[in-house]
Amino acid sequence: MTLKAFLKNRSLHFPKTLLHLYYYNSVHPDKICSFRNPKSYDEKIHYLMAHLYDETYGRFADKYAVRQYVADCGLDSLLVPVYEIWEDPSEIDFSGLPAAFVLKATHGAGDRFREFVYDKDTADIDKIKEKFSKVFKYNYALKRGEYHYAGIKPRIICEKMLMQPGHPFLNDFKIVCSYGKAKAVLVCSERNKGRDYYSCDWQYLEYVKPEYRSDHQHQKPAQLDEMIRVAEILSRPFPLARIDLYCVEDRIYMGEITLTPYGGSHNYLTDYGQSELGKMISLPSKAAARRYLEK
Repeated sequence: MTLKAFLKNRSLHFPKTLLHLYYYNSVHPDKICSFRNPKSYDEKIHYLMAHLYDETYGRFADKYAVRQYVADCGLDSLLVPVYEIWEDPSEIDFSGLPAAFVLKATHGAGDRFREFVYDKDTADIDKIKEKFSKVFKYNYALKRGEYHYAGIKPRIICEKMLMQPGHPFLNDFKIVCSYGKAKAVLVCSERNKGRDYYSCDWQYLEYVKPEYRSDHQHQKPAQLDEMIRVAEILSRPFPLARIDLYCVEDRIYMGEITLTPYGGSHNYLTDYGQSELGKMISLPSKAAARRYLEK
């Protein structure tokens, strides 16, 4: 057995060990993750990564497959229009597409897995193909311990570019939920340069370290109640789900469902923020987790 095969096998069968190492080495070098009695936000995320969120949850993380779940919930109005889907980066073809669009790989998250094309006539298509060719080799389950990504088939989807007139960047409203109950709203502004938490009645929450906050408090969005309503519908089956939404010209769009936010590596949170968010997440009992794993 090759070293790579051994590590892959180990990652799938000894998740606690690897998650302990990841938590300590990459997340909280001064702390040990408690799987016996998780309390902080990141500890509870790691608990779910170890005990519950395996590859059977992949359809909720798959950027294309999740659309069917959203439609099944009666919320297809939230879906961003898709222009094209490709199964290989070499197939990417800009002909027939509008001037601006977004490309996303279906099997991961973050800037590594997406490309904003603001003008296809000036975009370097060969460079974009090369980027996604590298991305197709990236295994989230092996690299980050987020095992529900293990079974996702890498594809590339081309979506409509969402833009708000007069604003260069959209605010990203990330609603933290547990079993269909919205708990808090994270607002990411200017492409994640500012991060701010609010309660569901829009009170500012002192959860974020000062250097990561935006320089102002955000106005309560007019669509907040509706955003919370749809987030609670989408999050009903999950002990933790962060429902990421956008609002463009009074219309709500879904970005993604995130089951393991930041891979449980919220270095921008204060200890108080870790504690308070942790209290909001109701974990399944160990017996329930065991029953799930025995299915």
